[in-house]
Amino acid sequence: MNKEISSGLPRSMRAARFATTRTWKLRCAKRTLTRKRILSEFGANLDNVVEEVLYVTDMDTAMAGAGPVRKEAYGSDKPEVASTILVTPRLALPTQLIEIKFIAKLR
Repeated sequence: MNKEISSGLPRSMRAARFATTRTWKLRCAKRTLTRKRILSEFGANLDNVVEEVLYVTDMDTAMAGAGPVRKEAYGSDKPEVASTILVTPRLALPTQLIEIKFIAKLR
């Protein structure tokens, strides 16, 4: 049985750490769809989001990949949403690149 060992991390974690900007865009787009679905269950949409916290594993790639997706999702170059982005060495799942916590105000 061959096992690749490099940098002390499993292959899936190394792949997540070095994901491309395209991968980030795809993952962020998927998260946007998920947020829209959740909000719609409460009769809301992204216009109702007042705060978000993004937990990411790679700040530079996240800014390059997630930034454009976020701007498109909110329909603005400067969305009026309080936003914090934090880097973490790892999220709950080894291949997870981003986790988004958001708060929406229902009208």
